[in-house]
Amino acid sequence: MAKKFGLLFAAALWLGGCATEPVAVIAANGHVLKGTTTASLGSGTFSLTDGTLTCDGNYDPSSPMPTITMQTQCSDGRTGTIVATRDATRRSGHGTFRLNDGTEGKLIFGSAAAAFQ
Repeated sequence: MAKKFGLLFAAALWLGGCATEPVAVIAANGHVLKGTTTASLGSGTFSLTDGTLTCDGNYDPSSPMPTITMQTQCSDGRTGTIVATRDATRRSGHGTFRLNDGTEGKLIFGSAAAAFQ
């Protein structure tokens, strides 16, 4: 059933263009970055901000793996890694956020992140 839904979602992206979902990172110190992730048939992007700091990047939304790793670049020069685990819909999930200065946080996206928008 999950594979069938995944194929239907991919077809919907192809026919409809793209899907945008909310995303939020809650750092260990309580700092919150929020934004969106947008997936189309061939590419995915995300952007997070607190109004001053912005971190963004790209990913492959067509990966068949539920867990994907993404690189991020922030406006203050820091870089980092996001590891996200997608649920069966591939539109929601959770993960971790870690920057090269040691900053860490929890990532949520999709319906769970809507409360932060």
